[in-house]
Amino acid sequence: MKIVNKSPFPYRTAAFALLLSGVVCLAGGTPVPAQSPGGAESSAVTVVNSPLVEKWFTQDGISFGRRTAQGLGAAPITKTKLLILPLESVGGPGAAKNVQDYVGKGGKLLAVYWGTLTSAEMKQSPTYHLVPTLGVKPIGWMAAPPQPLTIFSTGPALLPAAGREVNLPATPAVQLEALPGTVVIGRWTGENGSRPGAVFLRGNVLYVAANLLRPQNDRPEFRDTFFWAVQRLARDIGPGMQARDRIQQAVAAYASLTTLMNASTPPEIRAEASVAQSSLGDARMHLAAGRAARASLAADKARATATAAVQRLKALNP
Repeated sequence: MKIVNKSPFPYRTAAFALLLSGVVCLAGGTPVPAQSPGGAESSAVTVVNSPLVEKWFTQDGISFGRRTAQGLGAAPITKTKLLILPLESVGGPGAAKNVQDYVGKGGKLLAVYWGTLTSAEMKQSPTYHLVPTLGVKPIGWMAAPPQPLTIFSTGPALLPAAGREVNLPATPAVQLEALPGTVVIGRWTGENGSRPGAVFLRGNVLYVAANLLRPQNDRPEFRDTFFWAVQRLARDIGPGMQARDRIQQAVAAYASLTTLMNASTPPEIRAEASVAQSSLGDARMHLAAGRAARASLAADKARATATAAVQRLKALNP
């Protein structure tokens, strides 16, 4: 889709039109959460005690079941294919056992961060009962891990908009030791040659060391990384929100380009602006047709093209 405009500043006006034309609509739908404080779930995905995940799912129209931290140990986890679990919600041996039993029966688990780190391990913190299930053992803590997070294996998931290297600023993370049979699929950049593990995969369990789900992490880079992790286990969850985030980023990059353009802008940069505009139209068209993955790729192309053109234009006009 291309915006036709006959003004003397076509690119600038087109960018403004794109911003106003509803390219980004964050309200993807209204799910009906299955209230599950302790009983059986009835949704494909269940969220344990995470208002931020519930907000993201609601914005994207994803139906979900809900368990409280207290309810996690109250009854077996059933009738759900994916459990999203901030590990600080594991408040007792009963909760740990229910999670173990769920995974043992083939359930998929996305576990994030950790609870209390202790030296006495099994005696002091129930989360340590899950070490064999998670396939990782905590050995320390980082207030701010070295950036970026480098992803080695994508599987069925769509890479974050930043690609294989994602900056997750100012978020704490656990230092971990992978158990035999656990695959490290993401590492921090590291210092002095070290590259601490950041994302781990063990069968149907994906573990993310960073505290992605803090309330202050309601930002595109955290949301995009979270949905990448989710899609390693359930590929159909979240691509719509990823696409809308990426279209929004592409619109911002395109607007930055057009504000720098004028009558003396070289033809090759005008051509790149046209490519970015056309790719944005493609992204919106794909999203409207329900092709979220293709929409994300088109938006990524628009953003990358516009960003590169901005850099070249600034180099020409320092």
